[in-house]
Amino acid sequence: MERTASEKGLIIRHLILPGCRHDSIKIINWIAENLPSDSFMISLMSQYTPDYNNNIYPEINRKITNFEYNSVHKPNNRIWI
Repeated sequence: MERTASEKGLIIRHLILPGCRHDSIKIINWIAENLPSDSFMISLMSQYTPDYNNNIYPEINRKITNFEYNSVHKPNNRIWI
């Protein structure tokens, strides 16, 4: 019986930050290009919540949008959990 990637490999959890979708895409592409495809799965996290004191950093003083999440996540890619 063959084991799945989650049973024998690595689960990579990645938190998408507001305004950083292009960075997330670059990271995910690097992972996909540099690790064997059957050795990992990626868990994208969208639950970033601004801290009460983030008003001094307006660029991250919001949750990510559906557009940001969906532009990073490619639903037909088998690397996603």
